[in-house]
Amino acid sequence: MSTGENDLATIVGPCALDMRLVTPDDAEYIHALRTDPAFNTHLSAVGGGVEAQRTWIEDYKHREKAGSQFYFIIETKSGQRCGLVRIYDITKDNFTWGSWILDRNKPPKAALESAFLIYLFAFEKLGLRRATFEVMRENKRTLAFHHRFGAHKTGEDETNFYFEYDAADFESCKDGFLKTLSPPPPAANDYLSQNPHLVIEDGVTIDHSVVFAPSDGPKTLVRKDAHIGAGAVIGVDLEIGWGANILPGAVVLSSVPANAVASGNPAKIIGYTTEVASENKTLVRSGPLNSRREAEIVPLNVGGAALYEMPMVIDMRGNLTVGEFEDSFPFPPKRYFAVFDVPSEKLRGEHAHYNCHQFLICLSGSCKALIDDGKSRLEVTLDSPDVGLYMPPLIWGTQYQYSRDAVLLVFASHGYDGDDYIRDYDSFRMLTSDE
Repeated sequence: MSTGENDLATIVGPCALDMRLVTPDDAEYIHALRTDPAFNTHLSAVGGGVEAQRTWIEDYKHREKAGSQFYFIIETKSGQRCGLVRIYDITKDNFTWGSWILDRNKPPKAALESAFLIYLFAFEKLGLRRATFEVMRENKRTLAFHHRFGAHKTGEDETNFYFEYDAADFESCKDGFLKTLSPPPPAANDYLSQNPHLVIEDGVTIDHSVVFAPSDGPKTLVRKDAHIGAGAVIGVDLEIGWGANILPGAVVLSSVPANAVASGNPAKIIGYTTEVASENKTLVRSGPLNSRREAEIVPLNVGGAALYEMPMVIDMRGNLTVGEFEDSFPFPPKRYFAVFDVPSEKLRGEHAHYNCHQFLICLSGSCKALIDDGKSRLEVTLDSPDVGLYMPPLIWGTQYQYSRDAVLLVFASHGYDGDDYIRDYDSFRMLTSDE
């Protein structure tokens, strides 16, 4: 098995630990740990000094590059080294692991999390199927740990017990391990007490290990019903919008709109939440395009929004779609504008109108449109020039995930009027509330 070091250099843990591949700079730490009587009782003896350890690591790096062995430093999230572990004797499906030491700097549950990371790495990163390992008979503590983890004893001799642990075993227990490792999510007050420039509204849920960047100035605002996933990092002077969903591990450096789903480093909008997942709609044609004499209207049950499948003429010389303003349109247009050359991570729209009706057609490429009437939301994919999305007044609209060649044509029932725009989602929700 051959694999790139860059792909496997760091294994990120779910709670307090990470693992990274050893380097020659770790020689002094490794030598000190392996020659400490408090930790080396059940390990093979180490000969030579620090320089010999450094030479061994430099030689080991060739085996690492070939994918036959991986030696890890176990460290806390703050970068404090607290142990070692090694995977070796790698075959097509099997591996052995050992040289496992946790020092005095280990956090609570370090044994469980480091073992979890070893199996995560071997089974999911390397695609191996079975771990085989041995434990000395007198090492009662480690024996008890492997029994609790679910390892199967396959044999014994005068010195050792022998074990196997399969990928299927790990998969069946993984959620339980994660639940055991994960601390209870901190309450909002825990974050507020640490950061006086942070504002968290009602209904917000925050998973474990979320980091809010400290600020001495501008406030960071997390709006009502937002969710922030485990391990996310939230920057300063920004707003997490109403109902937004920040996925685990995201690094948020700019404001996230209401109901948006953000992921990545730096975080980008990858979608929007809808109240009913099955409401996500993409118009998919079951066969070739067919001629259509009249517009066919598909209600979307979000306010008065609807999809219009416009008249279509199929011709070997080239297809044609047409709309008569008096007959095919839901309103007489007074203005149009076109949106194009939009970077894929950028958003357009993010507002509603008091009075203006709009009709959106994606003439080239594709984009997604979110429509929201304050009570329900729907995501629609626009990817055909014969399909229009009708948005009446008091529909909050956002367009995103533009393809590189997307051209979005928008017809409007009114001329431009800045006072007709509703740009604040809270104000929109209050306006459309039944209360």
